[in-house]
Amino acid sequence: MTGALDGVRVVEVASFWGAWAGKLLGDLGADVVVVEPPGGHATRGFGPFADDEPHHDRSLWWWYYNTSKRSVVIDLDTPRGSEEFRRLIADADERKRLAVAARAAAAKIPTWQESAKIVARTLETLT
Repeated sequence: MTGALDGVRVVEVASFWGAWAGKLLGDLGADVVVVEPPGGHATRGFGPFADDEPHHDRSLWWWYYNTSKRSVVIDLDTPRGSEEFRRLIADADERKRLAVAARAAAAKIPTWQESAKIVARTLETLT
């Protein structure tokens, strides 16, 4: 099935507030890649859980808000992670800079501001 945003890549580094915006973009056909820290995104701990068994892979909240997305683990606090992140966003069409987590990543990785290929969007401009 194709969507209105087929061929568009979105790199999502966001707090839980941005997950819904990423879900909408993914549901419209964008290739949304969620960047998670080692150990997984904090929202993987949000209940309820499948079969009432708490586990980071069983969060129904995570499953709902991250349908139509892919996930990658990158440690943004390391030089290797910063380089992996730069490679990931080099081909991105969109990025969501949402809430505190994204602003912290932007401060650590100047490529956020340097990359002319990426269109900066905040939650306010997506709504």
